[in-house]
Amino acid sequence: GATVNDKVAIFMMTFCAKTDAEARRIAEAAFSHYMDRSMEFYLHWGRGGTLPPGYEWYAAAANSAGAAERVKFDYLFEHGMILCGSPDTISEQVAKYRSVGANQMIMGMQIGRIPHEDVLKSIRLVGDEVIPRFRSSTAPRAVAQIS
Repeated sequence: GATVNDKVAIFMMTFCAKTDAEARRIAEAAFSHYMDRSMEFYLHWGRGGTLPPGYEWYAAAANSAGAAERVKFDYLFEHGMILCGSPDTISEQVAKYRSVGANQMIMGMQIGRIPHEDVLKSIRLVGDEVIPRFRSSTAPRAVAQIS
């Protein structure tokens, strides 16, 4: 067609707090639980039956002894697969994605049993201290209010 979507969006589990240690303390169990459930859901595709094209990874992962370990918090964090930390840490991680062409980021913050107040604090920190670092004068501005 005539329309070309040249945007690159990624989804990231995200939690921001004043310090890296506080962010990890609040988010680690919830992020790990989310990934454990996700692996259970997706790996069933690899345990037999016909896989849709492009989903062959699930069959390989289902038969791999190390698949479960690769979705643990430390692995995800060390490989830049989650955003968790202070505004400075998250900004560094976002900058890496931006440098390789990602221009939209969907940040899932209400993961698992993270308390609602902590989620709101994380949203505020990202809005106040992370997003402004990446805002250009030509970028559209989102308007949102959190009560």
